[in-house]
Formats: sequence, C-alpha cells, structure tokens
Amino acid sequence: MLVLLLLTIGVTVPSFGDTIQTLSVGGIDFTADLNADTTSHTYTLTFSGSNTLTTAATLNTFALQIFGAGSGADFTIDSSTPVPNWTFVDGAKINNSGNLGCPTSSPGTAGWLCGTANTSANALALSGLGSFSWTFSGSFADSAYPLTQLDLQANGLTGINANGSGGSKWAVSQGMNSPSSVPEPASLLLFGTGITALAPFVRKFKK
Repeated sequence: MLVLLLLTIGVTVPSFGDTIQTLSVGGIDFTADLNADTTSHTYTLTFSGSNTLTTAATLNTFALQIFGAGSGADFTIDSSTPVPNWTFVDGAKINNSGNLGCPTSSPGTAGWLCGTANTSANALALSGLGSFSWTFSGSFADSAYPLTQLDLQANGLTGINANGSGGSKWAVSQGMNSPSSVPEPASLLLFGTGITALAPFVRKFKK
C-alpha cells in the first residue's frame, strides 16, 4: 500500500516548471527563461541580454529552440513584447550567415522561435552596459514537449565606438548552459501534502 501511495503521488504532481539557461557571446550575456505547463499546454518565454562591455553592440537576429518532438513541435506566439521594426516567427530559424530574416522553409524549424530586425538599420542597439528583455507567450501542441536544453542561434556586432565606427561581427549557434528545472510552488505544495498524508501509514508500518 505504501508503494501504491507513492506512485499515486508521483502521478499527481504536475509536470511543469521553469527552465533558465544562459550563454555569453560577443560581450553579451543572454538568458532564456522558459516556463511551460504541459497540462494547459501554454508557455511563457523571457529572452534577455546584457551588454557587459562599455562599447555598444547590436543584436541583428536570433532563434531559440524551445520545444522538441521533431516536426510535431508546433507552437504559437500569441503575444510578445512590442519591438519596433522587428518580426517574430514561430517554426523558423536563422541560417546564421549574417543575413536577416526568419526562413520557415529550412528543415528542422519546428520548435524554434525566431526574431529578426526588418532591416540592418533596425538592429537592436545595446549601449555600453545596456540590456533588453522580451517576453513571449502562447500555446504548444500535445505532441510537443518543452526542452530542458535550449539551443541559441544569434548574430550581431560588438565593440562599436561612440561615433558608430568599428565593430566586429559575432555569431553563435550552440546549446545554452546551466539548465535547471525548478518545480512550481503548487507542485511542491501537492508533493508536501502527499508526504503528510503518508505519515499515518509510515507509523503503522513501523509498528
């Protein structure tokens, strides 16, 4: 009976949580915070970055793989932080050649969230020690599952002088670091309640 109760508790704990990952490139510290609920199939993603340099930098385009399941990793972007002259697309990723755009024709684009400046003049400008934070939310298909290892593709310029001169190209295409899956407070409450409910059975078992 004790084993059965433990198994029941394991089933009742909701399978959702918060995955936070980071990656530093081009003097910019990027953070992706994905919160996905596999019961309601809704998610919230916060993508942010901080320029650690005193010189300016830009973000031209990016793509984050946040869901898996191959071609079945469908999701929607129902709302997002308004960013003038930027376009955000679900099921698309960049080719990281430095070109702008979020092509959806490339294979393996399902599960990717892509953002791009509409023109090079619209690239996100980060002043020295400047930062940005964008939030996206929507729903995902039953066949999709939130990843605990997020992949980031991005490119831009770094080391831009105060007069706008200089600047070196940077680009990245790799998995982000430090995955940590943190249960929601409601999950912890349910688990704690289940453990409390087991106390009488544990005492009986000891007798």
